[in-house]
Amino acid sequence: MGTLAVTHVPGASTQDRPPITLADRYTRDSGRALMSGIHALVRLMLEQRRLDARRGLDTGAFVSGYEGSPLGGLDQELARAHEQLDPLGIVFRPGLNEELAATAVAGTQLLGELPEHDHDGITGFWYGKNPGLDRAADAIRHGVMSGTTPLGGAGALIGDDPASQSS
Repeated sequence: MGTLAVTHVPGASTQDRPPITLADRYTRDSGRALMSGIHALVRLMLEQRRLDARRGLDTGAFVSGYEGSPLGGLDQELARAHEQLDPLGIVFRPGLNEELAATAVAGTQLLGELPEHDHDGITGFWYGKNPGLDRAADAIRHGVMSGTTPLGGAGALIGDDPASQSS
């Protein structure tokens, strides 16, 4: 996988490079790609799975969070990107609230406890708003205490909304 350039190269001709379109945001593996911050978060999930696949790892990914998150549109973009997510084993299930979403992500790390499991590890992504982080702290703390599977892991994506206005 090549790196994605985001700067202009002085003196470079636009004729020397292919046209850049928003459709490239999840598929282009070198050169430039246009994307918003929300697209970059989805791309992060895709790249994690692609990296694992190149390493020969049998992993999956699970994403859950609160739909009222100030990470405006992440849930909508994940739903729109299902054609890219599904083949790579990335499952998106919005949570009813931050606590249930965090509990679901933590549950993916208990994969090794199941006698028959589909993957060797799951990377979990939780998203929510800052006040939701406070509310989900117990679920997150329990997840930290339980740990992750050797080929798993979890990440939290938090949007700041101290006045709880995004909902």
